[in-house]
Amino acid sequence: MPWLWLLGLAAVGYTQRSVPWILARQIGIPPAVVNWLIYVAPAAFATLLVTDVGRLSPAAVASLIAAAAISWRTRNLGLAVFGSLFVGLLSQWLAIR
Repeated sequence: MPWLWLLGLAAVGYTQRSVPWILARQIGIPPAVVNWLIYVAPAAFATLLVTDVGRLSPAAVASLIAAAAISWRTRNLGLAVFGSLFVGLLSQWLAIR
């Protein structure tokens, strides 16, 4: 019996996520909305940073600077995130030693 509930919840969850994509593909998204959606990923990344501004450590400052420099030079959000993580972990490791 629990498996039926699990399958039912999975079907509902999949339907909720797939219907908007199917409708958007068939109807088409206006160029103004597409231009607006470009800013969603940087805004989500910025909200992750803003929540921790109140307690900045030297490792956090170093990783923020690394993220800004990498994203400015490469225009690649994924590379900026991984570079920032690497610099943050490295600076924390050096601070512990």
